[in-house]
Order: sequence, then structure tokens, then C-alpha cells
Amino acid sequence: MTAKKHISISLFGALKEDLGGKSQMQFQLTEGTTSISVKELLETLVLLYPEVKYLPVCKVAANLDVVTDDSMIKAGDELVLMPPFAGG
Repeated sequence: MTAKKHISISLFGALKEDLGGKSQMQFQLTEGTTSISVKELLETLVLLYPEVKYLPVCKVAANLDVVTDDSMIKAGDELVLMPPFAGG
């Protein structure tokens, strides 16, 4: 059985809209890498998708837990990217 080399990402709100309605994506880890920090992942996504304006300020949940920029994300993890939101 082959080990997963990617991270599954779900997108909501403006993030999804900015990617043309795409609600899921896969982030492929580089060869020999098994993890990446949230900060590194977001920085890479900003370079890959400069049109997505809320990527630098979105909240990130990994495997249903909100995580911080220094948290490490492993291959096979499931992320949710959430843009800023307000309500009342």
C-alpha cells in the first residue's frame, strides 16, 4: 500500500468563490517531505493562487481542530480553510 503524499483541503465562503466554486483541493508534498507548517502551507498557496485574497488571513482547522501557524500538518491530514467572517 502506498503512503499518502498529499494534504486534503476543503474551502469555504470567499475562498471557494475566488477559486471558481472549487470546494476541494489536494496539496502535494514535495518528494521526501512528510509534513509542513501551516504558515509554510499558506505561503505556498498564496504563491500558487494569488487571486485568492483571503488566503493570508484565513483560519485553518486540521482534522477538525483549529490550528496555529506553527502547527505541523502531515501527509494524509484533512484541512479546512475558513475566510474571515462576521455575523450578528
